[in-house]
Amino acid sequence: MNIRVKLIFFTIYIASILCVSRFSGYTSDASVTQHNRSFGKVEITFRLERKTMEASNQFAVWIQNQHGEVVKTLFVTRYTAEGGYEIQPDCLPRWVNRANAHTIPQEEVDGFSGATPQSGWHTYTWDSTDRKGNQVPAGYYNFIVEASYNRKSSVLFMGLILTRGQEMTVEAQPGFYPEDYSVFGLNMIERVSATYIP
Repeated sequence: MNIRVKLIFFTIYIASILCVSRFSGYTSDASVTQHNRSFGKVEITFRLERKTMEASNQFAVWIQNQHGEVVKTLFVTRYTAEGGYEIQPDCLPRWVNRANAHTIPQEEVDGFSGATPQSGWHTYTWDSTDRKGNQVPAGYYNFIVEASYNRKSSVLFMGLILTRGQEMTVEAQPGFYPEDYSVFGLNMIERVSATYIP
């Protein structure tokens, strides 16, 4: 076998290896992408005690990624969601800012807003999708509940949960704004937790 024939066979051999490697790599990448997706759900639960004070009982529940971006809003009381924050700037200011509330289309607002529910236990479920319905990668996400009480007082519960692996439950810690909210309105929303269910 002369040198030219050997070179041809060698070239064909290398090309076949590259094709197989490329195909295998594609399969592997697809497998990794599938593995890294989050197909479970997160249930956020808390107790609400409605108040009779003016400008109270407004709250928002949302999921945020590690870059501080809102992945999906799960619920916002209708008054705030439909523009009440323009009349009362202290009404759920963190959700309004993070979600860029003024840019959200009305049909999307209709999908996550509602009247303030009655006192009692409430659960809001995140299906591991973003606001457009796309599946998001598995990983760590913040679950957040913000509530406004008596105009300028508010509470913000935040917890970090992993959407991968076994079922887990995380309790959120509250922050009060200003701090005297903890004296006057602590029990408007309390015992916020989230459970990841694979």
